[in-house]
Amino acid sequence: MRTVSVDPAAGTVTVAGGASNTDVGAGLQPHDVYFPGGRCPTVGVSGLTLGGGWGMSCRHLGMTCDNLLATDVVTAGGEIVTASATEHPDLFWAVRGAGGGNFGVHTSFTYKVAPVRDVSVFSLSWSGGDTAALVDGIMRMQVAGPRELGLRLNLRSPSRLPRSQPAALNVDTVGLYWGAPAEMEALLAPVEQIQAADARTVASQSFWAAREFLSATTPLGTYAVKSGFVRGPMASAGITTMLEWITTMPGVPSREQEGPTVLYGWGAKVNDVAPDATAFVHRNADLLFKCEAIWAPEDDPNLIADNLDWLEGYHAAMQPHLSGGAYQNFPDRTQADWPHAYYGENFPRLVEVKQTWDPDNLFRFPQSIPVTL
Repeated sequence: MRTVSVDPAAGTVTVAGGASNTDVGAGLQPHDVYFPGGRCPTVGVSGLTLGGGWGMSCRHLGMTCDNLLATDVVTAGGEIVTASATEHPDLFWAVRGAGGGNFGVHTSFTYKVAPVRDVSVFSLSWSGGDTAALVDGIMRMQVAGPRELGLRLNLRSPSRLPRSQPAALNVDTVGLYWGAPAEMEALLAPVEQIQAADARTVASQSFWAAREFLSATTPLGTYAVKSGFVRGPMASAGITTMLEWITTMPGVPSREQEGPTVLYGWGAKVNDVAPDATAFVHRNADLLFKCEAIWAPEDDPNLIADNLDWLEGYHAAMQPHLSGGAYQNFPDRTQADWPHAYYGENFPRLVEVKQTWDPDNLFRFPQSIPVTL
């Protein structure tokens, strides 16, 4: 179930339920069209869509779920129905942001597509220096930048060092700009005035080459992740808290952490949609915050436990600097009050849709939509 069928005349693509980002790219490239998706080649488009769908182009083209036109669903009662704006609109509302495993089995998705063109990619990294000023500068560049700009900001420290030996932090940012390299250089100039990058790339590429340049694989092994949202550039107190906690991460000997903290560009077209227009409620943020720990099964259980304790403490310490909520596509088994963290004020309506489409609660898991409040 991995087919990708483009209808150029209609400006749509229909994707089978088992297709990955790789399958979608291969199917769309011959037609030079795209709908906004993720960076990880192995991620399934179904899960990406049903939980929202962040990507480097979401500020410009919207979330993946915002580009969904229709989906075929096998219901708990064994029916095959199409959910769209005109067919079963209650179900269509719910699956755009809360559909992952809650209401049925999705066998296909139809999206609107947009033409692609040459774009600019960038990748810059720094080690040491005035990390707080760099982080502030990069966040301000994203928040104040044009809709065509999307980036990811990554912060980490050498993870093998013990807690008693904090080290200089590494900062890197990578992203996509739907414009010319000279315009991207102008956007980066204030950041590089703070500190020159140790390594940098700014280049014009075809959209498809840029997509390959920006791809990132999901790490193998075991992990725990926590998330939240930021409105505006994070205040200096939040940046200070963030950097202090990163330097105290215990670390895992067998795995260097790819990034215990990541911030993703949000806002623009994501926020053009009202919070209650779809089940995806997170429409008032400028950045998505994620902190995580990864490890391998053979690691020292005590060190793994230290990492998990650190992660809980870090996330709790950041709460005064976040705007609330959590991203449901970064599921967190320890998330407090997960119904409202993931779904906010949309949760009661989701329960009503669940009562209609799965009254016996066939589709259930520890954080599934319940049939009663």
